[in-house]
Amino acid sequence: MKKKFLIIIALFTFGISGCKNQSDIVKIDTKNLCDYYVEQMNEDGAYLMYGSKNKKAIAFVSSKIRIKNSNLDINNNVLSVYYYTTDKSVSSKTLYKYTYLISDSVHVDDIKVYLNDTESYFVNTIVSDKELVINH
Repeated sequence: MKKKFLIIIALFTFGISGCKNQSDIVKIDTKNLCDYYVEQMNEDGAYLMYGSKNKKAIAFVSSKIRIKNSNLDINNNVLSVYYYTTDKSVSSKTLYKYTYLISDSVHVDDIKVYLNDTESYFVNTIVSDKELVINH
């Protein structure tokens, strides 16, 4: 009985900590991203942004192929950023429809980026004292 109780407490604790991490990462519509940051995105790929009040965000840009999906995962203090493309082309620079806002309470030791499940990198890190989002 005691063993079952400890297992239930452990699962509950892990569940709460997982929910906390996910609630500290919010997916917003990219149209709410401050224009200052959008103007700095001139290459294809994933961008890491640091804004005022220690806020962070991740956005994706493509000028050749459409981005179809993205997600983030935190495991063992590693934030993994995934984004996927299709074979459909686009005619100009396009931001993926979602941007991820990351709360300053999220602690990670490393951030890894994956494009179509292959390890990649951030094409740029943008640092500014401007707010990351407008109308949020």
